[in-house]
Amino acid sequence: MNKREANKIERKAKIIATAKILFLERGLADVQMQEIAELSGIGLATLFRYFPNKSELVLTVANEFVQKLNEDIRKIVKKQLTALEKIEAILDYFTIHTADEKMKLLRFQESFELFSSPQEVITFNEDYIKTHEEFVALLLEIIEQGKEDGTIRQDINTDVYIMTVIHSFSLFSMKLSLPPTRSFIPVLNDPQEQQQALKTMLLGAIRA
Repeated sequence: MNKREANKIERKAKIIATAKILFLERGLADVQMQEIAELSGIGLATLFRYFPNKSELVLTVANEFVQKLNEDIRKIVKKQLTALEKIEAILDYFTIHTADEKMKLLRFQESFELFSSPQEVITFNEDYIKTHEEFVALLLEIIEQGKEDGTIRQDINTDVYIMTVIHSFSLFSMKLSLPPTRSFIPVLNDPQEQQQALKTMLLGAIRA
């Protein structure tokens, strides 16, 4: 790799890092490409050479979040645990972040869902689709283990149930971290107690 190529890689990484910070702090709609360019130390025209539009930059940042999630989930999958224990460990994973981190992630998630259409995802970033497929593959690996080790019920559609358990719990945990004025979930009890209650119910629904 020559110096020019190395500089291009470094510049692109800086753009992504800058965009990530801004998107997490303020959401997607309030951040302009001009601001990202200025804080990255480049001109707007240079930024558009790396990312022709904002959607592509958003998807690249989103892809990094999912890649990090995949790395963490992969570590759980490799542990010497039963399938049910791995699912419980994944649910615990979604409760270990601080409230501030959850708020930032939720702000980005909500903005991303409004900002990007399915067609944009397909058109602009095949890597994003691939990373999500890797996440699903990790969950399917646990599902297959559950069919073999007998810790997951066999009288249910395990694919649907386990995917629903994990997605429901992760979304609930993030929504629960919102201040009462923004959350649609009534905070009548301690949030951790509510998380534990939901975790118990969800695991009970799939436990053999």
